[in-house]
Amino acid sequence: MVASLRHSRAKPRWKGSAALEPGGAFLLIALGCLLCIGAASASAKVVNKVVAVVNDEIVTLYDLQSRLEMSDNQAKQLRTGGESRSDASLREKVLQAMINDILLLQEAERLGIDAPENIVQKRVERIKKEQDLNDEEFDALLEEKGLSRSDYLQRLRKQIKKNRLLQTMVRDKVLVTQDEIEQYYQKHKQQYRVPEKMRLKILVMKDREGIERIRQRIVEDSLDFEQAAKEFSQGPGASQGGDLGYLRWQELQSRWKRVLSGVQPGQLTPVFQLGQNYAVLLLDSIRSGEPSDLGKVRDKIRKQLYSQKLRARYDEYMSDLRSKAVIDVRL
Repeated sequence: MVASLRHSRAKPRWKGSAALEPGGAFLLIALGCLLCIGAASASAKVVNKVVAVVNDEIVTLYDLQSRLEMSDNQAKQLRTGGESRSDASLREKVLQAMINDILLLQEAERLGIDAPENIVQKRVERIKKEQDLNDEEFDALLEEKGLSRSDYLQRLRKQIKKNRLLQTMVRDKVLVTQDEIEQYYQKHKQQYRVPEKMRLKILVMKDREGIERIRQRIVEDSLDFEQAAKEFSQGPGASQGGDLGYLRWQELQSRWKRVLSGVQPGQLTPVFQLGQNYAVLLLDSIRSGEPSDLGKVRDKIRKQLYSQKLRARYDEYMSDLRSKAVIDVRL
C-alpha cells in the first residue's frame, strides 16, 4: 500500500474529468479543476492586482493567471512577456468565464440554494471510484495540491450550488417539442440521407496481359463479366460472378476510388494492380441514398435542438444576471 501510494502521489492517476452530469455541459464537476483552483488559492501569499470586481467580489491577476494555466497551454506564453493577440483573447475569455462563475454562485446564495451533505459525499465517492482512488490516495493528492479535505469539500459545495441553480434556471426551462423535431426534419431532410451505395463486381488474375484480353472481350460483349469471373477470377466471390455486393464510397480503398472515378453503371474500370495480382471492377449499379426515416433520426435531432436551445437559454440567463450586476473590469 505504501509503495502504491507513493507511486500515485508521484504520478496522479487521473483518467479525465471526474463527472459530466447527464443533459448538459453546464453541470461539469471536474476534480482536477477544483484541485488546481484550490492549489492556486492555497499557495497565494500576496494579494495581486485587481483585474475585476463583481458586486464587490474581486478577481486578482493571480487568480486569472492560475485559471489560465488550466485553460490552455497558450497561457504559458503570458509569463514570458511576449503577449500575442491570441493570448489576450484567451485571457479575456477566461476572465469572462470567471465573472460568470462568480455571478452564478452569488445568485445561488441569494436564492438560498444549498449543497446537501449527502450529495457532496456522493460526489466525492463517485470521483474516487471513477479515478480508482482509496481514501489515503485521495487525501494524498489533495495534500500535493496544498488542500485539506475540508478545503476541497468547500469548493465542491460551491460547484454543486451553481449546478443546481443551472438545473433550475436553465435546463428545466428547455423543452424540445415533437412539432419542432418534425419541422426541423422536413427542413433539413437532405442532411439525413442514407449514404449512396454501389454494387461492384471484381475479376482478379495473376497475368496482366490475360486480364487485359478478358476485359476487352467483356467490353466487346463477346464475354459476360459474371461468366468471366466464374471461369478465370482468382479473387473474392468468383463462384458468384465476382459479386461484392453493395458498398459505400467511404468504405473503398483510395486506389479503388481512383479507378472508379468517372465510371458509370455498367462500365468497367481500367485494369489495376491489386497486391500481387491484377484486377478490374464492374460498376453494376448505384443505389441512391434516400432520406432516413424520421423515426431513425428523431433522437439525434432532439439532442441537436436541445443543445442549441440550452446554449441560447444559458446565454439569456447570464445576460440577465450581468444586467443586474455591478461589474468593473480593470484588465
